Amino acid sequence: MIFDMLVYTYHSESIVEVADILRKVLVLSDEAIVKFSDYILIDNASEFIRILFKCSEGTVRDNVSNILSTAINRMFSRVDLIEKAEKFMHLMFGAIQTHASANWTKFEHFFNMIKQVAIGGEPQLEFMKKNQIETLLADFFLAEKSPLRPKDEMRMCMGNNYSKPIYDSLVQTICFLSRHTDPREEGHENQDLPPTVIGDRLFSPGENEKKVIVHKHFAAKAVKDAFEADAVGKLIAHWSYQNEANSIIFAQVFLRGINETDYEEVAPFLTAMHHFLSLKDDFQIKRLEWLLGTPMMVDGSMIKAAPTDLPKLGAYAISCMSDEVYYFPSTLDSIDSTNESILSLIWRSKRRFESYTMF
Repeated sequence: MIFDMLVYTYHSESIVEVADILRKVLVLSDEAIVKFSDYILIDNASEFIRILFKCSEGTVRDNVSNILSTAINRMFSRVDLIEKAEKFMHLMFGAIQTHASANWTKFEHFFNMIKQVAIGGEPQLEFMKKNQIETLLADFFLAEKSPLRPKDEMRMCMGNNYSKPIYDSLVQTICFLSRHTDPREEGHENQDLPPTVIGDRLFSPGENEKKVIVHKHFAAKAVKDAFEADAVGKLIAHWSYQNEANSIIFAQVFLRGINETDYEEVAPFLTAMHHFLSLKDDFQIKRLEWLLGTPMMVDGSMIKAAPTDLPKLGAYAISCMSDEVYYFPSTLDSIDSTNESILSLIWRSKRRFESYTMF
């Protein structure tokens, strides 16, 4: 009944007051949380799935999401209610496959509810890691480009030229959970942990976690489309620490991103790149050379040829003071050899895109 009240009071300020009162009751009253734990499982939580994905009012979805996350976190804190909390969350995870893609314009609050539960405490974290939720979310996030997608499975394309899904909470959850994973390769368990680790407890990587997260499509899309460049940058640094192979994958993503992205939109790549380049380990110098480039003298093949009617004698020289004497190639072996390093792009853009060079 109280959720019917929320639906019909979305136009009024009273919806926030009603939601806040209910959340306080669920936190303070043992009787209320026990009854609520039974209520949310009625008909496999279909009413809550309907509200979170179908309700046209964002205010209602937001408040229902906050009520649910408060209730589930309280249930995880009680031994007698953990099983019901886990059952409800499994129903929510199932809804990702059946409802989320078709309702991409409204799923923001649904994924925020999952995020609030994930960061709610140690039992919630353990539950999420046990069920490899970061892998599930990353697989959904990549859609048709996911390396886990069966070849014969068709996935709905989310977003269009006029609107994009709001992935913020989804990507924040992936970053939070995956930074609780031990990124060290087998046989290197004695090496230092990366400074990006969250908390004191580390979990072993899920079966497909590295396959879907240490992937060029995930890194590129998370930086560009999720508006969470800082969080994604820390995640990239987490998986790159003392790992040259992973570092190469992410370096190629950054090089392609800064070369193919309009200068007005390049800031997220540079924000994420900051964490990647400032990571102190055995491969930091290589990352700097891959992305910033190394200064070299321009060789003869790159200087304008002398007029054909003059003999080609002596050393190559520049014909104008504005000609380039140095260039800054990346030392990264890349399939796409046209990608320029950051210093090359800055030098080339110095007279045209002042805002680009300011980053």
